[in-house]
Amino acid sequence: MLVHQVGTVKLLLVTSFQAFDGEGKGFNLVDRSSGGALAGSIAEAYEKGEGWLGYYWAPTAILGKYPMKS
Repeated sequence: MLVHQVGTVKLLLVTSFQAFDGEGKGFNLVDRSSGGALAGSIAEAYEKGEGWLGYYWAPTAILGKYPMKS
């Protein structure tokens, strides 16, 4: 069931990204296949002073380390 939910969320994210011209507005759509890779993308964006838009489960160490808004 979890795979199905993740797949549905991913489909919604990709469809919305395309519908709202995310690339044209300066966003990059990145597929992170593991929690470690996803946490790394959050840390990288924060350290570079870039925005990060996505979904992540909580509570986790990475969300405690960086100030996040929901």
